[in-house]
Amino acid sequence: MKTVMIKNFTSLPASFVAVSNQSESPLYTRAKLKVFYIGETADHRLFTKEFSEKLLDTIGYTPVVSKYNTEDKDFEGHAAEQQIYGIVDPIVAPTFEEEDGITWAVCDVILYTERPDSTGSIAQKIIGQPQSLELKADTVQYKINRDSQTGKFQNIEFTDGQFIGVSVLGKSQDPAFTGSAFFDVKEFNKQFEQIKEYCDTRGEIMNVIIPTFVEQSWGEKQKYVMEALDAAHGESNT
Repeated sequence: MKTVMIKNFTSLPASFVAVSNQSESPLYTRAKLKVFYIGETADHRLFTKEFSEKLLDTIGYTPVVSKYNTEDKDFEGHAAEQQIYGIVDPIVAPTFEEEDGITWAVCDVILYTERPDSTGSIAQKIIGQPQSLELKADTVQYKINRDSQTGKFQNIEFTDGQFIGVSVLGKSQDPAFTGSAFFDVKEFNKQFEQIKEYCDTRGEIMNVIIPTFVEQSWGEKQKYVMEALDAAHGESNT
Protein backbone atom coordinates (compact mmCIF):
# COMPACT_ATOMS: atom_id res chain seq x y z
CA MET A 1 0.00 0.00 0.00
CA LYS A 2 1.55 3.32 -1.10
CA THR A 3 0.90 6.81 0.30
CA VAL A 4 0.75 9.97 -1.83
CA MET A 5 -0.21 13.58 -1.10
CA ILE A 6 -2.60 15.17 -3.61
CA LYS A 7 -3.41 18.87 -3.19
CA ASN A 8 -7.06 19.95 -3.24
CA PHE A 9 -8.22 16.36 -3.72
CA THR A 10 -11.50 17.21 -2.02
CA SER A 11 -12.31 20.32 -4.05
CA LEU A 12 -15.51 19.98 -6.07
CA PRO A 13 -17.08 21.83 -9.01
CA ALA A 14 -19.30 24.86 -8.30
CA SER A 15 -20.50 28.08 -9.94
CA PHE A 16 -23.03 30.83 -9.24
CA VAL A 17 -25.83 30.75 -11.81
CA ALA A 18 -28.39 33.39 -10.83
CA VAL A 19 -29.11 36.30 -8.51
CA SER A 20 -32.52 36.98 -6.99
CA ASN A 21 -34.00 40.48 -7.40
CA GLN A 22 -35.78 40.17 -4.09
CA SER A 23 -34.35 39.89 -0.61
CA GLU A 24 -35.88 39.72 2.86
CA SER A 25 -33.17 42.08 4.12
CA PRO A 26 -31.23 45.03 2.68
CA LEU A 27 -28.05 43.63 4.26
CA TYR A 28 -27.38 40.77 1.82
CA THR A 29 -27.87 39.44 -1.70
CA ARG A 30 -29.42 36.05 -2.40
CA ALA A 31 -27.90 33.98 -5.22
CA LYS A 32 -28.27 30.52 -6.76
CA LEU A 33 -25.24 28.24 -6.76
CA LYS A 34 -24.80 25.40 -9.26
CA VAL A 35 -22.84 23.06 -7.02
CA PHE A 36 -21.88 19.84 -8.86
CA TYR A 37 -23.40 17.27 -11.20
CA ILE A 38 -24.12 13.56 -10.87
CA GLY A 39 -21.57 11.63 -12.91
CA GLU A 40 -17.85 11.63 -13.65
CA THR A 41 -15.78 14.81 -13.77
CA ALA A 42 -13.15 15.56 -16.41
CA ASP A 43 -10.40 14.50 -14.01
CA HIS A 44 -12.09 11.12 -13.31
CA ARG A 45 -13.79 11.73 -9.97
CA LEU A 46 -17.16 9.96 -9.85
CA PHE A 47 -20.21 11.31 -8.01
CA THR A 48 -22.96 8.68 -7.92
CA LYS A 49 -26.59 9.57 -7.25
CA GLU A 50 -26.39 8.02 -3.79
CA PHE A 51 -23.24 9.96 -2.85
CA SER A 52 -24.57 13.20 -4.36
CA GLU A 53 -27.76 13.05 -2.28
CA LYS A 54 -25.79 12.26 0.87
CA LEU A 55 -23.31 15.08 0.20
CA LEU A 56 -26.00 17.67 -0.53
CA ASP A 57 -27.63 16.96 2.84
CA THR A 58 -24.56 18.53 4.51
CA ILE A 59 -24.41 21.79 2.53
CA GLY A 60 -26.59 23.93 4.84
CA TYR A 61 -24.65 26.61 6.78
CA THR A 62 -21.57 26.07 4.58
CA PRO A 63 -19.59 29.36 4.53
CA VAL A 64 -18.61 31.15 1.32
CA VAL A 65 -14.89 31.82 1.83
CA SER A 66 -11.85 33.17 -0.01
CA LYS A 67 -8.87 35.49 0.22
CA TYR A 68 -9.04 38.74 -1.76
CA ASN A 69 -5.73 40.09 -3.08
CA THR A 70 -6.09 43.89 -3.08
CA GLU A 71 -3.00 44.34 -5.27
CA ASP A 72 -4.11 41.92 -8.00
CA LYS A 73 -7.79 42.80 -7.41
CA ASP A 74 -8.70 39.14 -7.60
CA PHE A 75 -9.63 36.24 -5.34
CA GLU A 76 -7.30 33.44 -4.21
CA GLY A 77 -9.25 30.26 -3.57
CA HIS A 78 -8.16 27.68 -0.98
CA ALA A 79 -5.71 30.09 0.64
CA ALA A 80 -4.17 29.34 4.03
CA GLU A 81 -6.24 32.17 5.54
CA GLN A 82 -9.71 32.92 4.14
CA GLN A 83 -12.50 35.30 5.10
CA ILE A 84 -16.24 34.56 5.18
CA TYR A 85 -18.35 36.51 2.66
CA GLY A 86 -21.60 34.59 2.88
CA ILE A 87 -23.32 31.33 3.72
CA VAL A 88 -25.33 28.58 2.05
CA ASP A 89 -28.96 29.09 3.10
CA PRO A 90 -29.84 26.39 5.68
CA ILE A 91 -33.60 26.97 5.32
CA VAL A 92 -34.15 26.70 1.55
CA ALA A 93 -33.58 23.08 0.62
CA PRO A 94 -31.14 22.36 -2.25
CA THR A 95 -32.53 20.66 -5.34
CA PHE A 96 -31.43 18.57 -8.32
CA GLU A 97 -32.18 20.18 -11.70
CA GLU A 98 -31.82 18.86 -15.25
CA GLU A 99 -29.88 20.95 -17.77
CA ASP A 100 -28.95 19.63 -21.22
CA GLY A 101 -29.15 16.06 -20.00
CA ILE A 102 -27.00 16.72 -16.90
CA THR A 103 -28.35 16.56 -13.34
CA TRP A 104 -26.98 19.50 -11.33
CA ALA A 105 -27.21 20.11 -7.58
CA VAL A 106 -28.39 23.69 -6.96
CA CYS A 107 -28.66 25.62 -3.69
CA ASP A 108 -29.44 29.12 -2.39
CA VAL A 109 -26.55 31.27 -1.14
CA ILE A 110 -26.67 34.45 0.96
CA LEU A 111 -23.82 36.93 0.29
CA TYR A 112 -23.04 39.73 2.73
CA THR A 113 -22.89 42.34 -0.03
CA GLU A 114 -24.35 45.26 1.91
CA ARG A 115 -22.04 45.36 4.89
CA PRO A 116 -20.52 48.88 5.14
CA ASP A 117 -16.95 47.56 5.28
CA SER A 118 -14.50 45.66 3.07
CA THR A 119 -16.47 42.43 3.53
CA GLY A 120 -19.45 43.97 1.76
CA SER A 121 -17.48 45.53 -1.09
CA ILE A 122 -15.57 42.29 -1.72
CA ALA A 123 -18.73 40.14 -1.50
CA GLN A 124 -20.19 42.28 -4.30
CA LYS A 125 -17.43 40.97 -6.61
CA ILE A 126 -18.24 37.28 -6.08
CA ILE A 127 -21.00 36.82 -8.67
CA GLY A 128 -19.42 35.59 -11.89
CA GLN A 129 -16.28 34.24 -10.20
CA PRO A 130 -15.38 30.56 -10.53
CA GLN A 131 -16.08 28.47 -7.43
CA SER A 132 -14.63 25.36 -5.81
CA LEU A 133 -16.23 23.40 -3.00
CA GLU A 134 -14.25 22.05 -0.07
CA LEU A 135 -14.92 18.79 1.77
CA LYS A 136 -13.99 18.03 5.38
CA ALA A 137 -11.02 15.74 4.84
CA ASP A 138 -11.59 13.33 7.72
CA THR A 139 -15.14 12.57 6.50
CA VAL A 140 -14.15 11.63 2.96
CA GLN A 141 -14.39 7.99 1.84
CA TYR A 142 -13.75 6.72 -1.67
CA LYS A 143 -12.73 3.71 -3.73
CA ILE A 144 -10.55 3.37 -6.83
CA ASN A 145 -12.29 1.70 -9.78
CA ARG A 146 -10.26 -0.24 -12.37
CA ASP A 147 -11.06 -1.93 -15.66
CA SER A 148 -11.95 -5.57 -14.95
CA GLN A 149 -10.00 -6.79 -17.99
CA THR A 150 -6.84 -4.65 -18.01
CA GLY A 151 -6.69 -3.49 -14.40
CA LYS A 152 -6.07 0.07 -15.57
CA PHE A 153 -7.32 3.00 -13.52
CA GLN A 154 -10.83 4.23 -14.42
CA ASN A 155 -11.92 6.70 -11.75
CA ILE A 156 -12.04 7.59 -8.07
CA GLU A 157 -15.56 7.02 -6.75
CA PHE A 158 -16.52 9.05 -3.68
CA THR A 159 -18.80 7.21 -1.25
CA ASP A 160 -19.02 9.62 1.71
CA GLY A 161 -18.07 13.16 2.72
CA GLN A 162 -19.28 16.45 4.20
CA PHE A 163 -19.03 20.07 3.05
CA ILE A 164 -16.74 22.45 4.92
CA GLY A 165 -16.76 25.49 2.61
CA VAL A 166 -17.39 27.11 -0.77
CA SER A 167 -14.16 28.80 -1.87
CA VAL A 168 -14.27 31.64 -4.40
CA LEU A 169 -11.50 31.20 -6.97
CA GLY A 170 -9.59 33.82 -8.90
CA LYS A 171 -10.16 34.28 -12.61
CA SER A 172 -6.60 33.05 -13.27
CA GLN A 173 -7.47 29.65 -11.77
CA ASP A 174 -8.71 27.59 -14.71
CA PRO A 175 -11.89 25.50 -14.25
CA ALA A 176 -11.55 21.80 -15.03
CA PHE A 177 -14.49 21.83 -17.47
CA THR A 178 -16.97 24.20 -19.09
CA GLY A 179 -20.17 24.79 -17.13
CA SER A 180 -18.65 24.61 -13.70
CA ALA A 181 -15.59 25.96 -11.94
CA PHE A 182 -12.83 23.95 -10.35
CA PHE A 183 -9.37 24.38 -8.82
CA ASP A 184 -6.26 24.93 -10.97
CA VAL A 185 -6.51 21.97 -13.36
CA LYS A 186 -3.12 22.49 -15.09
CA GLU A 187 -1.18 21.95 -11.86
CA PHE A 188 -3.27 18.97 -10.75
CA ASN A 189 -3.14 17.18 -14.11
CA LYS A 190 0.67 17.07 -14.18
CA GLN A 191 0.75 15.43 -10.77
CA PHE A 192 -2.30 13.23 -11.26
CA GLU A 193 -1.10 11.77 -14.58
CA GLN A 194 2.27 10.80 -13.11
CA ILE A 195 0.60 9.03 -10.19
CA LYS A 196 -1.94 7.36 -12.50
CA GLU A 197 0.83 6.17 -14.84
CA TYR A 198 2.73 4.71 -11.90
CA CYS A 199 -0.38 2.86 -10.66
CA ASP A 200 -1.07 1.44 -14.14
CA THR A 201 2.55 0.35 -14.62
CA ARG A 202 2.93 -1.34 -11.24
CA GLY A 203 -0.63 -2.66 -11.07
CA GLU A 204 -0.88 -1.42 -7.47
CA ILE A 205 -3.49 0.54 -5.54
CA MET A 206 -2.25 3.73 -3.88
CA ASN A 207 -3.79 5.20 -0.73
CA VAL A 208 -4.32 8.95 -1.04
CA ILE A 209 -3.85 11.20 2.02
CA ILE A 210 -6.00 14.34 1.95
CA PRO A 211 -3.97 17.39 3.12
CA THR A 212 -5.17 20.90 3.93
CA PHE A 213 -5.92 23.40 1.18
CA VAL A 214 -2.63 25.30 1.53
CA GLU A 215 -1.08 26.13 -1.84
CA GLN A 216 2.01 24.05 -2.59
CA SER A 217 4.61 24.43 -5.31
CA TRP A 218 5.11 21.63 -7.85
CA GLY A 219 8.50 20.97 -6.23
CA GLU A 220 6.86 20.38 -2.85
CA LYS A 221 4.27 18.03 -4.38
CA GLN A 222 6.97 16.13 -6.26
CA LYS A 223 8.87 15.70 -2.97
CA TYR A 224 5.89 13.93 -1.36
CA VAL A 225 5.54 11.56 -4.31
CA MET A 226 9.26 10.77 -4.42
CA GLU A 227 9.43 10.12 -0.68
CA ALA A 228 6.53 7.64 -0.93
CA LEU A 229 8.13 5.79 -3.85
CA ASP A 230 11.56 5.74 -2.18
CA ALA A 231 10.09 4.21 0.95
CA ALA A 232 8.34 1.49 -1.04
CA HIS A 233 10.92 0.56 -3.67
CA GLY A 234 14.25 2.12 -2.72
CA GLU A 235 15.93 5.23 -4.05
CA SER A 236 17.66 3.45 -6.97
CA ASN A 237 14.38 2.00 -8.28
CA THR A 238 12.63 5.36 -7.99
